[in-house]
Amino acid sequence: MNDREGWLRRIDIDAYSLQWAPEAIRGDKGVVLAAIENDCYAFFYASPALKRDPDVIRASKQEALHWVHVDGEKLEHVMPHERGDREIVLAAVTQNGNALRFASVDLKADREVVLAAMAQNVSAFRFASPALQNDPRVIQRREAALRFGGRSALFPH
Repeated sequence: MNDREGWLRRIDIDAYSLQWAPEAIRGDKGVVLAAIENDCYAFFYASPALKRDPDVIRASKQEALHWVHVDGEKLEHVMPHERGDREIVLAAVTQNGNALRFASVDLKADREVVLAAMAQNVSAFRFASPALQNDPRVIQRREAALRFGGRSALFPH
């Protein structure tokens, strides 16, 4: 068994083991993609060159999207740059509004993202940026949800 095969087996069991791999392994695109498929956070341990590789970035994003579709709270565990990815954050807050607390500062100030989070759980309002907490449209939606309860108050048919 060569070193690469051994690392692939280790990574299949625990993607975080990539952090202890030699630079040659952390720079092996196939190994890194396998690790990311196991856990999107493995992206953190890829070589600097692979962190800029479009295929590696795309794989990390796809795995992060899968995670947050299953459980929006997992937004806490994706790579920090993915917490600023609008598509990933919208998927997370649509599944669990309170995942907004893990979104980037910019996305906590994005009206559409905040309203999507509030549509799932009105209490997500507390994680919105101060500017949006004072935004009349956001306040109106929050008050309607609190007054009439539930999603239909936010987005009537």
